[in-house]
Amino acid sequence: MFVQKKSPQWCLTQLPFKAGVRVWFNGLAVIGSILLLSVLSVTTAQAFALLDALLPGPVSIQIPTASHSGYVMARGLELGPNQQPMLVESDKNGDTIKEIGEMVGVYKDAFTLSGATYKSLIDSYNFYDQENRNGIGRGAKIVSSVVEEGQSASEYDSVCAALPPVMVAASSPDGAPQAKTIACPPINDEGIRTVVLRNAQTIIDPELLGPDGPILFRSAIDLRNIEASAVSKKSLLLSKTGSVLHQSDHTITFKWHYFKDGTTDRPGLGQFNDALHERVLSPIPGAKIQQSPFMGVNEYLTSNAHGGYRMKYHTIPCPCTARSYPGQIIADVPYRNFNPKTKGNSAYYSFHVKTPTYDFCSGYSSCPLIPALFLPSIIAIESTIAIPVIPRSDLRVSAIFLTGEGSIPVEVGDTQYSNERGDNSALNADELSYDFDGDRRTDKAVLYNDQYYVYLNGRDPEFVDGQPVNEDLRRQKDFNTDLEDRGLLTALSGEDLEQTDLYVYRVSTGQLILERIGLKREEWFTYKDGGTDEENTDSADFYYSLMMRGLGGSATVLGDSLETWWSKADVKLELFERHKADILRTGEQVQIVAINRATGYMGSVTAPIKLQTNNGRTSIDVPFEKLILRPPNLKVYAQRKPRSKLELAEEDIDLYTIGSEGAGLLSDNYIKITTEWFAHNGTPLPPDLPGYSAMIAKITSDNTLNEDAACGSQLNEIDIQPGVKPTLLKLKGGCDLSKEHYYLYFCGHNQASEGKDQCFNFKDSNGGRPDRYVPVKVAVFDEQATQQQDRLYRYGKEDGTIAANTAKPEPIYRWVYRPEMQFSVFGLTVNHINRVDDENQPQNIIDLTKQDTPSLTGGTDYVEVLYDILMNNDAPLTSFGPDRELVLALGEDEVKVIIGQDNKLKFNNIEHLALLDSKDLLTIRLYTNNDAGNILWEWAFDTEGLVIYSSDDEGSRANKSFIICDSAAQGRSICNKQQAITAELLVDASPTDTVVWKVEALEGNGATDDLDSSSNSSNKPFAYGKTKDWKMGQVAANITALTQSGTGRYQTPWISQSRPLLQAKFFSFRPDMSDERHTPSAYTSGGNAAFSINGTKQTDVWRHNPHVAYKVTATVNGQKTYDATVKMDEVDVLRQEYINHSVAATTNYLGLPERFKFKTKSSLPAVGEWGSSGTNAPYAYHYVQEDGMVRMWNTISTAFVAHRQNPYNSLTVPSHSLAVSSAFRNPERNERVSSATQSKHMMGRALDFYFTGSLGLPSDERAILFGSLWEMVEDGTGNSAQADFWQLERLGSSLKIKGQILLDENADGVPEEILSADHFHIQDNP
Repeated sequence: MFVQKKSPQWCLTQLPFKAGVRVWFNGLAVIGSILLLSVLSVTTAQAFALLDALLPGPVSIQIPTASHSGYVMARGLELGPNQQPMLVESDKNGDTIKEIGEMVGVYKDAFTLSGATYKSLIDSYNFYDQENRNGIGRGAKIVSSVVEEGQSASEYDSVCAALPPVMVAASSPDGAPQAKTIACPPINDEGIRTVVLRNAQTIIDPELLGPDGPILFRSAIDLRNIEASAVSKKSLLLSKTGSVLHQSDHTITFKWHYFKDGTTDRPGLGQFNDALHERVLSPIPGAKIQQSPFMGVNEYLTSNAHGGYRMKYHTIPCPCTARSYPGQIIADVPYRNFNPKTKGNSAYYSFHVKTPTYDFCSGYSSCPLIPALFLPSIIAIESTIAIPVIPRSDLRVSAIFLTGEGSIPVEVGDTQYSNERGDNSALNADELSYDFDGDRRTDKAVLYNDQYYVYLNGRDPEFVDGQPVNEDLRRQKDFNTDLEDRGLLTALSGEDLEQTDLYVYRVSTGQLILERIGLKREEWFTYKDGGTDEENTDSADFYYSLMMRGLGGSATVLGDSLETWWSKADVKLELFERHKADILRTGEQVQIVAINRATGYMGSVTAPIKLQTNNGRTSIDVPFEKLILRPPNLKVYAQRKPRSKLELAEEDIDLYTIGSEGAGLLSDNYIKITTEWFAHNGTPLPPDLPGYSAMIAKITSDNTLNEDAACGSQLNEIDIQPGVKPTLLKLKGGCDLSKEHYYLYFCGHNQASEGKDQCFNFKDSNGGRPDRYVPVKVAVFDEQATQQQDRLYRYGKEDGTIAANTAKPEPIYRWVYRPEMQFSVFGLTVNHINRVDDENQPQNIIDLTKQDTPSLTGGTDYVEVLYDILMNNDAPLTSFGPDRELVLALGEDEVKVIIGQDNKLKFNNIEHLALLDSKDLLTIRLYTNNDAGNILWEWAFDTEGLVIYSSDDEGSRANKSFIICDSAAQGRSICNKQQAITAELLVDASPTDTVVWKVEALEGNGATDDLDSSSNSSNKPFAYGKTKDWKMGQVAANITALTQSGTGRYQTPWISQSRPLLQAKFFSFRPDMSDERHTPSAYTSGGNAAFSINGTKQTDVWRHNPHVAYKVTATVNGQKTYDATVKMDEVDVLRQEYINHSVAATTNYLGLPERFKFKTKSSLPAVGEWGSSGTNAPYAYHYVQEDGMVRMWNTISTAFVAHRQNPYNSLTVPSHSLAVSSAFRNPERNERVSSATQSKHMMGRALDFYFTGSLGLPSDERAILFGSLWEMVEDGTGNSAQADFWQLERLGSSLKIKGQILLDENADGVPEEILSADHFHIQDNP
């Protein structure tokens, strides 16, 4: 193309230059112009403008062109033979030093974790285990919560599904143990891999468990396979279940590259073709590309699906010379940045990636000054010049943006907390559930003058002039337990929101990759979403954008250099210097933690590094789920170890939890504060996360706090770090806490933070509390739940539903949010404990320095305690629980403690101690009314007398009852060897004391026993039983006792020889019924004819199956006697029938039922006599064995109500009601009416149905009713046939058996063969 100059001004922008064109200029002055352009770095347009000004005449110039191609790409994961990522170890420079393997087989679903985090998790578990292994964690089991390959459920799910129901003892005298299912909460977070499940035997009642159910501890690793050596490693590879697969001192990461199978970063330097396209691992399509300096390319190019581009452009002409032109290719790569003013909450910003270019120009062949003779040689030389110095210009993106939004779900406004108190009102007397005497009836109480007057043994309250009198004991008021969260944030100012820090951690190593201190004003939402101008006050929302740079390359963000951009974003540059080589790789997990330093609210999210594709464009941002900042999952609890009055070894002293607003004593060995800080889902936080700080403050005047050092300035403030961290505030033998009200507050700023000065500013306007603090979880004592647990524990021990070796359950505490952890320290001195007799004379003053345990004798009238108790008299801050009071209790009698010196209080209700059902309550105890589980001080008494251990069965033992397992029964394997009945003598003994033991059966033969009037016999004697196998001993009855006289039969007591008391505190014997055999010895079939001759077939069961009883006596020094009675209770008398039946009927098919299988008749539906046999006299027992009877009744009776509405053989079913004629039969009664030695009636698994009202015998009505019932059960209507056998009977004879057809020979709809049916028998064998 030739262009003629038309005016002094060149229109260069309109010239459509193409490759190889020549432009003619007017003039001959070329040399100077060309030389000038050759040394100037100017664009093509600038060069033509300058030439136009300098050249006077036409000149022919060739415009050179250049071409560049390459890829816009990032590093991508290099896959193995199975197309899965490869795991490698990389050194500090990011170089691969070892291949681990492909993520298949054992490495499938593997994940990385830092050794420091692994150690933190192990330390947390070890601390938990040490604190709880002998308590609530006794017998706990570690199970996996991960669903493994090929499994449909996790071990946790399977174990939970198989957990046996807890037999919860009956809470009423007529009730029966109830089976309750243990509900396991779902584990929805994949970060939890093992849990510690509580032993079901330690659960008294599943309904008393908290929201975690039986889960005691959660962990992100496999606690079943702890690898101790891994804690010192930098990086770990763990299996899906959390077991260590690989450990390294280097970084465990993914193998990555720019090109597949690339041994170099620049394979095929001269290539740009389809083969190479396929080798690009992580192309970035849709990137806009331009060249700089501008060389005539007016529009952006866009990278293709392979990330590739090809660009052609003009360079500056170089006539008569040769030169190179440096330049650069720039890729505009998008990243998403949250913008609340943009509709849809998203906008894309530009990240610029550059790569240098190098173009070469030789203009000798077009120079007009070159003689034509030399042109062929010059052209030949130029054609051999290797122009491409950098043949392919790849643009490598090694940076990525972490973007997202966060929110603190409170209103935007002046920062405020909610500090109102909950319901701390006193419980009304009818809301109490006391049962101190263990009779399973609620003890009646009256609230009078802020005390409960309590009446035991079912007594009604007594009044004189409106005041309750003659109470058994008094209690201080109980209060509602406030289990609501208090002290949480309700509003947050924008200024405080700006104090939100962000931290980015590499999960595989635990390294802090990026730290962002604070938010910019423009980053929190002053407007609502969608671009409206409406102000946002609903929640404190913000957004963030964090960039991480990789190795090499040059880049800018919105025109700024990276360092400038980071500086503007308050990013700490030294972090990048520290980790500048070992950069994050695609697929690696990063964790973002956000902490609002003003309030401590925090959130955490984790996501893998990967590129995003939107509408054909790849953006280099990693979007995270929304960060919700909440009060931290930070538990704070205090524990105290008191000093023992007897100077016990420290490990033998109980460790008590101090509940929120509880107390400790100056004499305590130590007070330990423990913090447990995890993410909200229970997963670990980075171990080196800059945490919080805490301060101990104390009351210095009424309602006024100031900071205080507990044991010096080193404990004035405490660093709070993730995981479980204990801190000793009180050291044995070291500095002591003072008599103060202490408050432990938490600040969102850590010790090194510049903003720490904002912490702990105590304000009168905030009730004396700081104006900014971190709410924490504290332990609040749940008194009502603890009392219920203790009652059920005692009942269960009595019933045998709780194992004998089950320890007393620990007090129940609930975790709730409060502004602080608060406790007080009291100074206590107990000077004397006096026992005063009936004549108002002190019996003795207890020496508190001796190790002897004192006893309360029968002559004690009252006990008085002389004490000093001191505390800070300044008023504490308003509490969230009830106002704290100190209480001193003897047994269950409570007296309010008066603060001060030389005080004395007394306990008048000594008699109630004999009525208590728990020996461990015979103590004087000091505690606060709001934290009764934390015993501040305790002194134990002993009671003189005999303790009877009648049976290894806990239920029988609790009732001082037993069964008799003679040799014949043992031969049938229905019961083990007869258990010995043991008595323990509790007295203060000296070496010279002696004891004589005596045992005698209680009187029979017409002497009236102590049974109630419900039996139908006026004479209900005990049996004449003898005794045998007498033994004595010092710590157990294990030495054969020497007989002085007798056998133990009534009026012939067995008496031992005198023995030193210290060698014979225990005595045991076994019942001997060899002279009182069960009659008859062989089973006789039933029937009225046998009524008078078959002994135990008599309806008066007490006459022919009487219970056995003995009186045991111990005489000390020939003067003082102690006695106790042991006798078979009604349940064991009933169980004894099964032993006798087994011998007489020569079968052990029925077995010996457990006590809990017997239920009171009154607890069953009132649908008939559950223990009657129809025409027989009323059933003499109060208990029946129930093992399916009620279920069958409910199923069949309910179904028949609907079924009888249908005609039977076109006949209307009469309206007579269905009822039970015979249900449970005790074995002796079954002999009376049946010859079936294995009848299900004796097992509580059979029912006989009949119809009420007058029915003829025989009659059509009777046949229609039983026919309709038979039809329903045979058809299984309404699941009525949930049984394995049924039949229609008449006087014990079978008429029709299951599966048979009722015949209607007359075709009148009435089956003739059942006209005389008197009952329908059905049974099950579950």
